[in-house]
Amino acid sequence: MRKPGPSAPSPINAAAPVADVVREWAGLGYNRRAVNLHRTALAVVERHGGSLPADLDAQVRRIRDTTRLPVGVGFGISTPAQAAAAARAADGVVVGSALLDALAKDGIGSMERLARDLAAAVHG
Repeated sequence: MRKPGPSAPSPINAAAPVADVVREWAGLGYNRRAVNLHRTALAVVERHGGSLPADLDAQVRRIRDTTRLPVGVGFGISTPAQAAAAARAADGVVVGSALLDALAKDGIGSMERLARDLAAAVHG
């Protein structure tokens, strides 16, 4: 099994070709979701330099104006401070790459610590 990390063709890796993303997700039944997440990652890179926009509250309000569904924020969340800011603006916070990076770099203990720190920042 390949170690997860920034070079893996995940849907949030905008540098990965979409065909690699779909191949990596084959068999999970989420091909369309992977393609849409990849498109979102590309948009974040192209429009915002790879980071969430500074006006996250305004962005979430724009989304809320178009739907009654819960709004989650998940691109670029890697620190407890970012998770707390996203939680203030949105209904949910999604963290993926930061946890996988912690796992790949320093093992399960590091990932667990980061997950606890993120959760404490969101619920604290």
